[in-house]
Amino acid sequence: MDEGPPGPVAGEPWIWLSATTVSSDGAQLASAVANTTEAPILYGVLGIFEHWSDGRWARAGSWLTSLDHWGGFPEIVPDGRQVVVPAIGLHASGNGLGPVEYFSLPPLAEGWYRVGHSAGVSAAYAVIEVVQGTAPKLLPIDNPHPPTLLANPTLMRHSGELRITALPPSGGVITRDDVLRFNRELAPSVALYHWNGQSWAFMTMLAVDDSQPQKGYAGESIITLPELSTGAYRIVRQSASEGLLARVLWVDGWPVWWPTPGSRVVRPTWATSSRPPRWRLTPSLAADRRETRSGSPRRPHARVKSEPLL
Repeated sequence: MDEGPPGPVAGEPWIWLSATTVSSDGAQLASAVANTTEAPILYGVLGIFEHWSDGRWARAGSWLTSLDHWGGFPEIVPDGRQVVVPAIGLHASGNGLGPVEYFSLPPLAEGWYRVGHSAGVSAAYAVIEVVQGTAPKLLPIDNPHPPTLLANPTLMRHSGELRITALPPSGGVITRDDVLRFNRELAPSVALYHWNGQSWAFMTMLAVDDSQPQKGYAGESIITLPELSTGAYRIVRQSASEGLLARVLWVDGWPVWWPTPGSRVVRPTWATSSRPPRWRLTPSLAADRRETRSGSPRRPHARVKSEPLL
């Protein structure tokens, strides 16, 4: 492989990824548009997929993403195959982030690939390096079809207040009353875990405050995260009827990654936090990455364990 393609252009929107180096066996990833301009930008869940070849980007398919309340990890769609997607408009405010999206990469040959949006002022890209045998271990990401746990924000610059709700199982339409009824059966606390590079390590239990006005979600509650270093985290809440519901969060001071002119692709180093290991490991809540035949991740079958700190 060559030294890699050019990095993002300074001052232009780009795309944050949960990992930028992945195995050739495939991967499930999260992404978010990072808008470094003053004006808001609009885009959708369909983008482009390209391969770096002979010193240039060559189209290799279509990039399809999913949202948290939809669930799932859509795969790259090869060129020549019809693509049908919801006509939905996503939004990244000026100097802000768009919603976190989810997608999967199929097995790929070693090399450099790019996902993104190419439409005018909304153009934004992220580069992924595919390697054989030396990729860092990827954290398992929860994005099941309902029942599922939602959180806002999912990607944040600094830890703070988090609004959460849960969606019940659905055979079609989910009403507001369905959501409110389902959230009333949830546990009054949430377990917080930290990704230590190999597994989810239990940190603490967080109290849920459901007395505040609802601003974004039906049935939403508030939890206050402790001060967290850069890294990946997982919140888990117990449902009386559906077991454990989980959502992965990221704390990432992404403005410091804004590219400089002429920069080339670099690998972010936040995936494994420098925080000393202070928390008791609870293997029973390591994410369950087993797949159903449809490709949708199963809900983790585990029990929340509130254990004392070491």
